[in-house]
Amino acid sequence: EDGDIKETDLIYHKYKKEIDKQILEIIRLFRNAVASGENIVQSIESVSQQIKDPLSFEFKEISNKVNLGVSLDEALKDSAAKIQNEQYSFFMDSIILSYSTGIKISDILSKIEDAVAQKLSLANKVDVLTSQVRFSGMIISVIPFFIVFLIYLFEPEIVSVLFSSMLGNMILFVCVIMIISGSFIMKKIADIKL
Repeated sequence: EDGDIKETDLIYHKYKKEIDKQILEIIRLFRNAVASGENIVQSIESVSQQIKDPLSFEFKEISNKVNLGVSLDEALKDSAAKIQNEQYSFFMDSIILSYSTGIKISDILSKIEDAVAQKLSLANKVDVLTSQVRFSGMIISVIPFFIVFLIYLFEPEIVSVLFSSMLGNMILFVCVIMIISGSFIMKKIADIKL
């Protein structure tokens, strides 16, 4: 059961990464479609044919809903709620805003494209920097056990004291707690939300 949960988390993480990669492309394609004279619904259909899944499927679904009589506003909100990505929701909201107020969408999309590009660039930099912290945390967690194992190979009676005496048990317990705490702290340091 734990394995299924981890596999589901991994698939979901991969899915979110794919959406993050497609956000800028989809904004550019949509902006170009609108700039070429297509209306919002036509632009959605056009973009759905030019991109890959998962967002190709989402845009086709929006287009199908609108063709079946669902309001564009509702179809876009449903899609944003389903995808649950901040940049995607921001993009959907800008289309809704433009559609309801008549503001020129290409101007809005240019600004959104710049903002999203900056945020994704920052997220990539944070990923690189935090991966170093995560790696350091992993190494720091493993080294004490490795050292104890080496000592055990050459001087087993020294290590056996940790398991056979009360003082040794206390020292071992404190060391394990400190290692777990250190790993947890390193993980929290690396867990930066943008």
